[in-house]
Amino acid sequence: MANREHLTILRQGVEIWNKWMEHNPKECPDLEGADLSDMPFLRKANLSTANLATANLTLVNLSEANLRQATVAWANLQDAILYGADLSDAILGQANLTHANLNGANLSGVISQKANLFGANLSNANLAGSDLSGANFAQANLSNANLTGVNLRLANFVETNLEGAHLADCRVYGISVWNLRGNPKTAANLIITPSDEAAITVDNLDVAQFIYLLLNNQTLRDIIHTVGQKGVLILGRFSPPERKDVLDKIRDRVRQLGYLPMMFDFEASTEKDFTETIKFSRGFLCL
Repeated sequence: MANREHLTILRQGVEIWNKWMEHNPKECPDLEGADLSDMPFLRKANLSTANLATANLTLVNLSEANLRQATVAWANLQDAILYGADLSDAILGQANLTHANLNGANLSGVISQKANLFGANLSNANLAGSDLSGANFAQANLSNANLTGVNLRLANFVETNLEGAHLADCRVYGISVWNLRGNPKTAANLIITPSDEAAITVDNLDVAQFIYLLLNNQTLRDIIHTVGQKGVLILGRFSPPERKDVLDKIRDRVRQLGYLPMMFDFEASTEKDFTETIKFSRGFLCL
């Protein structure tokens, strides 16, 4: 539970709070579990080393606030404004930062286990050296962010914007990457293996999870071999019923010959002339 004295001082306003912090430099504010959603403006508040675990800070404006070394585990910061805030070396834990504005924030050295950053704005943020393993970055904006040396083990990068981001020396074992938006400015030495295995690095986040599976999953290698050697691509427009009959006969014959039929059925374009370039590779028949 929050320290009543600390909470009373904070409710007197940021200026009084910051003066109290200045005169009590060894004090570690305890605001655990406090509901601060009725204090929407805490801009430039000094909350360094504060215990904000499970606190409710929904929609609170903490822009340029000092949260250095604060404990924010399990806190609710949904839609909070943390523009330019200093969260360096903070403990985020499973904090809810959904749609939070962390533009230009300093999150270097942050320790997090499964923090929810869904849809958060982290553009221009500094996350260097942070442990954000298991964090959810789905639909988050990480454009121009610094992710150098970040531990992204088991992190979720679905529809994440990485335009202009810096990715180097990151641990990406178990990362989930789907439909990334934008192109990182740098991507180098991404470690795809667990910390207890010899390091294997790649320079492309999109292929990191695929390369690891390819190296460690015999079944996947067998599938790729089968597709490459026996796959037959049947490409065309088969929507009229009479064409479906032809398609079934083709597929049956392909199977009889010991090959693997793969059918792509598409509608003709109504906006432009149909022009398609088909590349042949060994083991594929394109009709």
